[in-house]
Amino acid sequence: MPSQGLGQYQKQTQTLVLAPQLRQSLKILQAPTMELRNEILEELQTNPALEELPMDTTSLESTLAEGNEDNTPEQSAEMDFEKDFEILSKLDEDWREHFAQESASNVYTTQDAERRQHFFDSLVSGTSLQEHLIQQAQLADLNEDHTEAINFLIGSLDDRGYLTSNLSDLSLLARQPLRIMQEAHEVLKGLDPPGIGAVDLQDCLLIQLKAQGRASSLAGTIVKDHFALLLRRRIPEIAKRVGAHI
Repeated sequence: MPSQGLGQYQKQTQTLVLAPQLRQSLKILQAPTMELRNEILEELQTNPALEELPMDTTSLESTLAEGNEDNTPEQSAEMDFEKDFEILSKLDEDWREHFAQESASNVYTTQDAERRQHFFDSLVSGTSLQEHLIQQAQLADLNEDHTEAINFLIGSLDDRGYLTSNLSDLSLLARQPLRIMQEAHEVLKGLDPPGIGAVDLQDCLLIQLKAQGRASSLAGTIVKDHFALLLRRRIPEIAKRVGAHI
């Protein structure tokens, strides 16, 4: 009869922890437009310090109900606002899959890592995010200085893929001119996954919008000029500032 006993084994998993502010920001971006609107209405009813600002433009709902295909510029702005908020709600989908969504941490399985092109799975497949980025940079036809600079920047990314260190400081550490580091940073931000090399969440979203060709869209304006309001879910105020109606 085979002997029985106790044994030890090791299992490697990867856990990514989301900062509370970033988790709240991504939760806002995940919410559908109607859900955001319902939350706004609920806040208006329960919080006496808030008040709904009057809107002079025709609502999107009434415009659609009338079946008017010849939209005025104001009505087009309303529909663009609705469309761009839907884009914002889905914009960070690929990026969020690398991080915890439902709790403070999330353990990635081998199948999850393979489905996401082995991003952040160095403990499972042996291919790290840094190696993945370096492989892309090698295809970018960079000269020696820019190659050295981008490799240094890749090695300076934090666990979220952000570059939080100042480029001037990194320039001194890498012994490269600041101009070279800045140019290498632009190349880094064009690599996959979209948003890599961003300095913060706002920059990450702007990079992703640029990759989609929507940097000058209404969504781009909201993220660039009204990001603080977006984080605080001040949707009616954003709508007023951009001249649209929700």
